[in-house]
Amino acid sequence: MKEPAHRAQKIQLAFNRKVILWAHVVLGMLAAMVYLSGLDLAGSRFWTVNSGARAIFLALPALAPYIISAIISTLLVGCQHIRIWLFVSILTAGTVLGALMLLGVVKVDVGSLDLSLESQVIIAQSICYSTSAVLIFWR
Repeated sequence: MKEPAHRAQKIQLAFNRKVILWAHVVLGMLAAMVYLSGLDLAGSRFWTVNSGARAIFLALPALAPYIISAIISTLLVGCQHIRIWLFVSILTAGTVLGALMLLGVVKVDVGSLDLSLESQVIIAQSICYSTSAVLIFWR
């Protein structure tokens, strides 16, 4: 990655990285809550000491696309505003569409694949977010 030479560009790059990371954190937490709402947690002991860590580990599959995308996009981000907002809008649209699919609002035929709907959504989000980060931010 080419580092900017001027102080204003360095400040802009730091701000853009914060925007990207903040968008990933907020949308990843939303996706994790939707994913956890579909799990049967009736048998879990939510009053124990380690229940918070257990919930985080249960939500890791839903957070994986956002962790991968955050790493790639943070490394490739530049100083242009339009690219940042284009990527954040793609990230937001993918999160909303994935949440609607997992909640059953948008009916999807899983076809003859042996993967569950949750797995298909997570794989599709990982591919779409990573590919769009590379295509938008690659110079």
